Amino acid sequence: MKILSLWQPWATFMALGYKANETRSWPTSYRGPLAIHAAKNTSALEDVDEILMDAGLMGGDRTTVGGTKWPLGQIVAVVDLIDCKRTEDIRGDLSHCERALGNYSDSRFAWVTTNLRRLKPGIPFRGMQGLKPLPDETQGEILKRFLEMAAAR
Repeated sequence: MKILSLWQPWATFMALGYKANETRSWPTSYRGPLAIHAAKNTSALEDVDEILMDAGLMGGDRTTVGGTKWPLGQIVAVVDLIDCKRTEDIRGDLSHCERALGNYSDSRFAWVTTNLRRLKPGIPFRGMQGLKPLPDETQGEILKRFLEMAAAR
């Protein structure tokens, strides 16, 4: 499994299912499970009301969306990365919300994900830039959490 750190609010938008694609300036050939990490950078949260309004989502509360606080320094979800496409090839087929929550300008790449599994609460983790391998012990903690969540249902 690999891990990708996203600034808030984008990590939470993925964890809540509002955003299925992560846009990047670089492509990836990786396909498989991808842990979504909420980085500790909060600078984009200054514009969260505008982001929410542009996406057609709720607005007015900088600390929460969909009843969820903006977690920092935590793995908040696992998705399956199934494709990587040029943004100009897919942006016409996207919902308004998906387009508003990514940078779909020319010469970028959309990392297409599916099979969202949210972790609530998140798992504390120190993230890093780039697509990195997730340590085995952290993968084990994620699996344990998913098993506990399934048993509680």
